[in-house]
Amino acid sequence: DNGNLACALLTLSSADIADDLRLLAHKLAKSMDLSALYDDNLALFRTGISVDDGKASDSHYDLFSSESRLLSLAAISMGMIPAEHWYSLGRLSRKKQQLPFYLSWSGTMFEYLMPDLLFAAPEDSAWAENSRSIVEMQIRQAKKGIWGISESCCADKNADGFYQYKAFGLLQTGIHPKRTSLVFSPYSAALALHWRPVEAAESLQKMVRAGYASEYGLYEAIDMRTAETQPVAAHMTHHQGMILCSITNALCDGYLQQLSRNVPELRAIEALLHEQPIKKV
Repeated sequence: DNGNLACALLTLSSADIADDLRLLAHKLAKSMDLSALYDDNLALFRTGISVDDGKASDSHYDLFSSESRLLSLAAISMGMIPAEHWYSLGRLSRKKQQLPFYLSWSGTMFEYLMPDLLFAAPEDSAWAENSRSIVEMQIRQAKKGIWGISESCCADKNADGFYQYKAFGLLQTGIHPKRTSLVFSPYSAALALHWRPVEAAESLQKMVRAGYASEYGLYEAIDMRTAETQPVAAHMTHHQGMILCSITNALCDGYLQQLSRNVPELRAIEALLHEQPIKKV
């Protein structure tokens, strides 16, 4: 999350806003010490540091297909870690339904597509091919014309009546998939607007027409694990924000992606995005 924030601040620093706000965003990003999370021995980022005792986590972000790509790119761009880290990220390639892709941890749309909000991968790159394949596989999982599977709340509730949050994903694309894949989240479909705008927009329209929205936006999810479809009538700010960013990119010619290209630090590492397409296996 620190890396996501740093990338967002860097992107904001090139926006057409007041100079003092742009400078503040850039200053805040540069003041973040992302290297504190970096494990030099493994050339990977730890998942966090305990506030209670200051101890670093034993677990690491070790896959290319992860939202932590933004953390990697932000830290490399600001000179906080070596560029070699990028090639330490795991690229376990698979091919399903004639579509090549890299495995993620849970097979969620969030892991694959969230970084696309701020970076436009070159069309002939491994990043782009990975995203295209996953979106196509997600579309093939559609039910009643609705698709988009990722971590989200579902219809399950705890003793206090609050919806439970779980990592739903495509079973065939995750290393350790834990959940069935019939909980569809609107933000997941919105993330695919960059790659399949027509199909993603149609799925979102079906959700709206079915009543899965309120004055606060689209619902958190639609749970189809049982015979009776259950709308998850909640709104998560993080997911609503991704919907807004995705729609902005779709309607304004990749506006946020263009902003990131104008940031000197991020432009300097653009070569990392040109990785060769996935080896067919």
